[in-house]
Amino acid sequence: MDPNRNWLVAGTSFGFLVGVDLRFHLPFRTLALPQHAPIERIIMGGDAVDNHTVTAASGPALFQSWNMESGECTKIYRVGAHAQRAGDATPPSMPGAPSPPRDSLYIN
Repeated sequence: MDPNRNWLVAGTSFGFLVGVDLRFHLPFRTLALPQHAPIERIIMGGDAVDNHTVTAASGPALFQSWNMESGECTKIYRVGAHAQRAGDATPPSMPGAPSPPRDSLYIN
């Protein structure tokens, strides 16, 4: 629930964040997380500057910050062994990640 108690965000077991306006009892935003992992925890106001930010914990050691007003993912945090290497542009589990070279695949 936001600090003014005007809206709340719920997370689903299918990886969706749903924002509901409590004044009008209507959903105002539905966001699908890319990996569709169940939402385990939600922190409202995860960004000190923007109170429209929601941080959701989903998947193994993955945290994503979303701006509920614009619908944009503002930050992605990976923790521990699941963290991406410094030189990688895209985490391997994210859509659009480059596939390994053909000669590195082993086919039985």
